[in-house]
Amino acid sequence: MSMTFPPIYNLPNELLLNVFSIIPTPALLPLIAVSGRFSALILRLFRTRLLQATNLDEYLLLLECFQPSAKLTEPPSFCTYLGTNGLDAVADPSLPSLKGNGSGTDVADELKRLSGLYSRFRPNRQRPDPTPRRWHPPGDIPGSRTWENVEASSRQAVATDNETVTQKVSLEAGDLLTQLCAVTNLVKLEPRRGLISDRVEISEGIIRIWRDWLSRRSKEYPASGLSGLQSGPTEDERILWANDGQNVGIKLRVRQRKWRKDEPVLFSSEDEVAVDYNIEYDELLVRTSHLLLKLEESRNRQDLGSGKAVVFGSFHRAS
Repeated sequence: MSMTFPPIYNLPNELLLNVFSIIPTPALLPLIAVSGRFSALILRLFRTRLLQATNLDEYLLLLECFQPSAKLTEPPSFCTYLGTNGLDAVADPSLPSLKGNGSGTDVADELKRLSGLYSRFRPNRQRPDPTPRRWHPPGDIPGSRTWENVEASSRQAVATDNETVTQKVSLEAGDLLTQLCAVTNLVKLEPRRGLISDRVEISEGIIRIWRDWLSRRSKEYPASGLSGLQSGPTEDERILWANDGQNVGIKLRVRQRKWRKDEPVLFSSEDEVAVDYNIEYDELLVRTSHLLLKLEESRNRQDLGSGKAVVFGSFHRAS
């Protein structure tokens, strides 16, 4: 008995991609299970959306990390994009899942790998240059003369950065931890005046910094602050996560402040002494797929509110 396929299977890939491009990402990803052809096209489109999400376009990423007592006084940090480790590697056309004939395991592994990518940003006190970065179209191949190496861009951004965000944390005698409130927002700027026209919250949570963690990290300073990830983000002890879903994390460098000469130096336990540390915000990590969903949420809200408005008020006609 011959198998019959729905008429949609007769459409070329270009038309299917145009159809899929209209569907939001949360509704698009479940369609991967329909067929191998659908999975190959949807994975390709999903990766393209991840690339576009890292560009941010007219959006700006803001980080507010403060102690509860400094909520109204701590200024926000402007985050500059550094790179997304692994985003180029998943574009290998030899993967069976991208050819449309891969098994369900290949598709699941590819989707898991894409969903586990993290984009790295550098917090700065100074607002970044509003000139948008050039996004590479799908025709740019890694290794070609038109491809801008991500790691080279990261090193250049680190070399030109002189506005490292630092903060002082103090632990009194007997304190085992201190807490920081971490809020990450994605704001849209008007193209002309640069004013904020929309805001969507990426993450909000409490970061608990333990005394023993500060002690270990300060002993490795400055080696503990080397840019780039030496292991997977979820296994990197230098990264503190702002929520349970590990969508947003902050990599910190820790430096212990010097003792004053008139203070005692002998204690029976490290927990019995008050200590001060300077923490430096090395990188902000955001799960790229989570960033994509928040960008789509903001754009959908902008589309719904783009209609005409009725303004009530008293107006005087100019004579």
